[in-house]
Amino acid sequence: MEDKCFQEGCEEEPSISCKCTNSPTKSCESHFLKHMRSNPFGKHDPLVLKVYVDSSDCQEVIEVLESHKRNIYTNMQKLTQVTKQLYLCIEREFVDESNRLRKREMEIQKLIEELSDLTEFKIGQENTTLCDLFSNNGRRRAKCLSKYEELSKVFNFSELQKSCERIFSQNAHLNYLVDAVEVENFLSEDNKVYQFSKTSSALITYNLSTMEKTERFIEGELLGASIKCVLPDGRLFCYKESTKSCFLFDVDKNTFTPVNKPTFEPTSYFSGVTESIKDTNALVDDDVIHFVGIRYRRNSVSDVYMQFNLKTMKWGVSAHNQLNLEGFSGRQANLIKFEGRIYATNSVSEYVYMYSRDMKKLIEIFKLNASRNKLLFEHGSRLFLLTHIDLYCMESSSKTFSRVGRIVPVGISYFGNFFGTSPYWTKTSENLVIFCCNNEAPYVLNLETQKITQPPFSGART
Repeated sequence: MEDKCFQEGCEEEPSISCKCTNSPTKSCESHFLKHMRSNPFGKHDPLVLKVYVDSSDCQEVIEVLESHKRNIYTNMQKLTQVTKQLYLCIEREFVDESNRLRKREMEIQKLIEELSDLTEFKIGQENTTLCDLFSNNGRRRAKCLSKYEELSKVFNFSELQKSCERIFSQNAHLNYLVDAVEVENFLSEDNKVYQFSKTSSALITYNLSTMEKTERFIEGELLGASIKCVLPDGRLFCYKESTKSCFLFDVDKNTFTPVNKPTFEPTSYFSGVTESIKDTNALVDDDVIHFVGIRYRRNSVSDVYMQFNLKTMKWGVSAHNQLNLEGFSGRQANLIKFEGRIYATNSVSEYVYMYSRDMKKLIEIFKLNASRNKLLFEHGSRLFLLTHIDLYCMESSSKTFSRVGRIVPVGISYFGNFFGTSPYWTKTSENLVIFCCNNEAPYVLNLETQKITQPPFSGART
């Protein structure tokens, strides 16, 4: 059949085919309405054979598709970063998604190439994509573009945690691995923690967003130095055991502020030469650093307590209306401020203590069956007490701890290292608590599963 309009005498090339007749009727655009009127009871099912494209419309569609393509490429880059932080057991899930994205990206690229120099096109019954893109029907056109728009949102990272939880729900025995992903999700600030190297004069940085560990050489004798607490302005209060000296370190400026060497006064006095000060820990309370530890001298051991005033940059002993730790052992002491009160534990007592400002001393408020391995931390307006096997919780405005579960170390060969020294940095989210202890990689405690892990970090030197 000759490829022309059904209207006798019309020389226009048909642009519409209608299947209302046994043999499809081809019509130009101007005579299609006449065809419909001539067959008012027919079941019209028109198929567009040709569409003329305006150059501006073509450019608009290209820009939209290019935008979706860039979005996909950006998400693929983010995907690569995320997969580095996930374990091999779930990597294959994202490989499948990545392959699907590449396939659709190639489809978009092919469309863009077809559209670049397009002025008109013809389509068959099975290929309506280009026709849909240039349809005068806004809904039809939007529907066609929406599949690419939805594709570009496949890896909306606000939903990544839910996606990971769905994957792990299918692999229940691997649930603990989600901690590494959750760590990144809730860390937008304070995403770096620091340690000094045990073997060199270097600062170790743990980036909890990228799960990378880097080492940076620092001028100065830092071997044996450890971080005791973080000041409100972000500087690190540090102590070097070999010289029994303290200093402040500004990570951003890479500068040291020397601190006058303290004359340590034990809470129990004796004469003789001091050999070493160990098990030191610190608490920042307003503008005062409370510094505690153990003093070793040959066969003698005594407790150390000093105060460092950040305003005057001077050391002193307990003063009026300030903390007095007399009678409290500094051995692996753990001090924390909660709701304006100071609580404390150590490794030689079965008790948790609370400081009474009226009585000017620490009083016993809770007794455990074991004395060693205790750690206090705050989370969600509650005070938690962690031992090597149990987790306890004290609600706000209460003085009673209740047991909430048993801790399960996962992938940690010796959990006792966690209690060797109190964390100088703690960060919490809805279910996670991250601890950074001196000379140890960060620990992650999941309060929901009650599992504690040490996420792996990829290493590098700078």
